[in-house]
Amino acid sequence: MADWSSLPPDLIRRVGDLFLVDNDIDYYMNMRAVCHNWSSAAADPCAKDKASKDDDTRLFVNVDTGRFLRRRLPLLRVHFLTGSSDGLLVLGDRPYPYRACVFNPFTGSMVKFAAAIRPYLPVLVVVTASHPMLLFAMGASFGLDLWCADSASQRFWTQASRHDPLHRTSMLSYRGDVYMVDECASVIKIAGVVRHSTTGELVAEIVDVVVSLEGAGTDVKKFRGCNYLAESDGDLLLVRLLPSALGVMEVYRVDVERKVVEPVKSIGGHALFLGARCVSVDAAKFPSVDGDCVYCTTCQQICCCGIYRYSLGDGTKERVFPAEQVRHDESFRVRPLSLVQVLNTCCNRGRST
Repeated sequence: MADWSSLPPDLIRRVGDLFLVDNDIDYYMNMRAVCHNWSSAAADPCAKDKASKDDDTRLFVNVDTGRFLRRRLPLLRVHFLTGSSDGLLVLGDRPYPYRACVFNPFTGSMVKFAAAIRPYLPVLVVVTASHPMLLFAMGASFGLDLWCADSASQRFWTQASRHDPLHRTSMLSYRGDVYMVDECASVIKIAGVVRHSTTGELVAEIVDVVVSLEGAGTDVKKFRGCNYLAESDGDLLLVRLLPSALGVMEVYRVDVERKVVEPVKSIGGHALFLGARCVSVDAAKFPSVDGDCVYCTTCQQICCCGIYRYSLGDGTKERVFPAEQVRHDESFRVRPLSLVQVLNTCCNRGRST
């Protein structure tokens, strides 16, 4: 019978490196816990962090397992955080000209971009399957402009959607492709980008509308609301928050192959947090988070109304945190935050987390 505890240290480290490359920090830590020899051979990724009390530490969470990990990131002293996607951080140089880079906080690997990125331009999607790697962002006026760049681009190129009949409101990467949704709940796929032969400008190749609720018999133009795309347990979900007077939350599962949508009343015990980026968590792994619910911050004009929880099962709506517990002034920051507040902040104010 094989004695796994006697494996050579270099072989253990090679296995551990495979976990780290894929951001599987939980599996890496489980591997180190097998026995003393494995723990000694594989370096503790938190060892340097435990001795640090600097402000450059950040808290990471695995939304599938509910595990938290605090990492020290000295790189943030000379970079600002402008977005994250699939465990990767999108950073910009603090000194001018603010060149962008994509950083893996667990392996330390980095892809540098020639293009500069604005501190207030949130990058929502990193397409790692593309060669070269692609970055997609929505403009500062949320939903107006689509920006994109690859590592060879000298700047971020923009496609102004203000000339389109409808504004895009949400964007994510799903199964290696980029999808967007507009204010009338039409889901659009970006097949990739091409470079203009004369100007060198990157132009997104937008495929025809994948699916639209108009085709499902829904009068979406009559009740235009906030539309979001989220990935949950392998499914692509379209979430619609109709005008506050109605207080209606609708969730649809999008089948990108058959180009159909179907309404859902259960998301398998997961909870959705909506914002500039959307997060799905396994509620069973997060105390105080309710499953089959949608959490979001609602606003009327410029005033925040608080964090609301929508139950998909019975259709009820409840305000779980008032507006004064959503604002991010200094008096609020000193309070202990609940998990719901932390996840809501992550979705709506990604640069502060």
